[in-house]
Amino acid sequence: MMKYVYLLILLTSNLFAAPDFLIIGVTKGGTTSLYDFLVQHPKILGAKKKELYFFIHDEKFNKGLSYYNSLFPTKKHKDDLLGEATPLYFQNQECPQRVAALCPKAKLILILRNPAKRAVSHYFFFNSPSFSKKWQGLSFEAAIDKSKGWKNEIINQGYYFEHLIRWLKCFPKEQMHIVILEDLVVSPELEVNKVFNFLGLGNFKLDSYAPENKGSYSNGSITPESIKMLEQVYEPHNKKLEEFLGRTLPWGSKITKSILDDELFV
Repeated sequence: MMKYVYLLILLTSNLFAAPDFLIIGVTKGGTTSLYDFLVQHPKILGAKKKELYFFIHDEKFNKGLSYYNSLFPTKKHKDDLLGEATPLYFQNQECPQRVAALCPKAKLILILRNPAKRAVSHYFFFNSPSFSKKWQGLSFEAAIDKSKGWKNEIINQGYYFEHLIRWLKCFPKEQMHIVILEDLVVSPELEVNKVFNFLGLGNFKLDSYAPENKGSYSNGSITPESIKMLEQVYEPHNKKLEEFLGRTLPWGSKITKSILDDELFV
């Protein structure tokens, strides 16, 4: 059924200029900082709003490609690049097929963070008064113990290899560039230039590599037992990811310092 929906959208959309790249994830993994770094390049034009959610929400997706195109500025030059960043794309079940059907040539950028730290950061985000009342007053441990839904919603996002394989069934590996947040923290200019080169641009030095939305949290309510649980949950998934990438990830097998002790790009 869905393939006919894609076909209908394609047939009824004229003069569509698909985005040249998408930052597809991950949530609480540094997408805002990376996106803001990229749009500082004079040849990159960001969407009218960073997170468009076009491929997630049916009501938006069903409006078609012309609507999606309207969410981007007009290119000033033929070689300008258009892009957006919606971190929820990575974990969404339908997004790989939808993006591949409508934007098959778009380059994909994925930024990954130590999944245990990502989960903790996401918990604090949900627990903040500005977000919702859903998790307010719940400790990290209580959220894990009492809410199966929380595990599905938060912890499963850190199963990076599983989500990655789903995307690679729809896109060739060469069409995706993976950034590791911890590498970006240590060498921002180097890592951002890798992305620029992946997009077909030359090296470009930014005026500033200061992170956006840097978090400031207290982890006093998170017990060592909970951290150990997260490490054990993610360890086999991290190993699969390392084998796929052919490198050792800077996350290590254990978290030896405070889980919130590093720079937080959130």
